[in-house]
Amino acid sequence: MAANKYNQLSRLKGLLQRDGVSGVYQKIQASGPVVEALFPGNPMAPKHYSDWIERHESALSPPTIKQGPQLSILMPVYAPDHDFLDAAIGSILGQSYANWELCIHVDGSCDSRLERYLSEQQHRDDRIKYTLGTENRGIAHASNQAAKLANGDFVVLMDQDDCLSSFALAYIAQSIADDPDTKLIYSDEDKLNASGTRESPYFKPEFNYQLLLSQNYFCHLVAINRSVFLTVEGFRTGFDGAQDHDLILRVIEQINPRQIHHIPRVLYHWRMHEQSTAADISSKPRALEAGRSAVADHLGRKSSAQVEVTGVRYRVTYDTPGEASVTIIIPTRNGVATLARCVESIRNLTSYSNYDIMIVDNGSDDYKTLQYLKLLSEEGIDVVVANQPFNFSA
Repeated sequence: MAANKYNQLSRLKGLLQRDGVSGVYQKIQASGPVVEALFPGNPMAPKHYSDWIERHESALSPPTIKQGPQLSILMPVYAPDHDFLDAAIGSILGQSYANWELCIHVDGSCDSRLERYLSEQQHRDDRIKYTLGTENRGIAHASNQAAKLANGDFVVLMDQDDCLSSFALAYIAQSIADDPDTKLIYSDEDKLNASGTRESPYFKPEFNYQLLLSQNYFCHLVAINRSVFLTVEGFRTGFDGAQDHDLILRVIEQINPRQIHHIPRVLYHWRMHEQSTAADISSKPRALEAGRSAVADHLGRKSSAQVEVTGVRYRVTYDTPGEASVTIIIPTRNGVATLARCVESIRNLTSYSNYDIMIVDNGSDDYKTLQYLKLLSEEGIDVVVANQPFNFSA
């Protein structure tokens, strides 16, 4: 087992040296056999995402909650592909959890066929509501118009051409029932390719503020307490293309991180097509700029920072007043040559002067190392002795 892990790590190291981090990431993203791309022959690794779905999702026991909060699904609609819209609404009608309402606003693109279709859907299920706009005013406006139809405890954000897993709303309702103080919920997601096959899963972390500043990793599926949604006055026009990111950043300003809940399940299937950023967000530079503005606007309300677009992400550079002091912590054990090179590189190469070094010695017993640590201590460097079993994090 140890040898196998060593071989896998060596394989990964070789790939990183040859292709770089971005090259390895692209290989993972582009390859159907996700783990096989890195670790061929690993019997424990599913060779395709479809294998992962069959292995893991078939073993799940989804919530069976029947009574719970009402969930209002907001769906702005503009010039939809009728087949995609029908699939989206079908995925809502097929939910295992019944206490929902679908709130649709058509943003000035309604033809007779679409109006007839929506009317038929409303007659089919009175939980479906819709309004028709007379002009195209953008997705933020359309989403707010849809929200005016909402009466639920939470609003759930959904695009006109995507699909929900059949248990998506049940997981959200169960999360709220488990912790009634929850205000913001998000789940994992994947994508639907041109043939309708699921691919490119995005397994997300628990709430990570710094990651949220660099990208809207919440994305889909998101549910927001409607009272909080109304407090922040919904979506803001001017941020179209990144209106969800802007909304989430304003929501987290109003709540405690403990009120944010991540559901580690793939509940949303984001459709890839020519008009969708699911296929390539860089194809819509206006959306990237809107997202940059949303992050900069958020940070401007609490600190001073610069935000720039780097690739398809955002980079934040915080303004630091004066020369803030920096402590550099270096853990070590019996590695005098490496430690000396590290310390001297800081002393000789850094252009920043207001720093101090703290060395944490994890039980060194090598004579040369101990002599070097004594020398550093005499030169004013803080040496902390930690005589305990090795634990890098500790």
